[in-house]
Amino acid sequence: MAASERTHPLPELVVLDSGVLFQVLYTETGASNGAIRYTDRDLVTRWADYIKALHAAGEDVTS
Repeated sequence: MAASERTHPLPELVVLDSGVLFQVLYTETGASNGAIRYTDRDLVTRWADYIKALHAAGEDVTS
């Protein structure tokens, strides 16, 4: 993830049912400030695939 955050942090995203994506928003002080809803299938699929790849590359910490 560090390579992906060289210029700015990745957004906080929530993917629902592979058809809806929410980008969580925060104020300058870190308080939650709503979300932007995206329904474009290509956009949602690209982000969902990216999140799956990050998860697959992650270290297993259950042990």
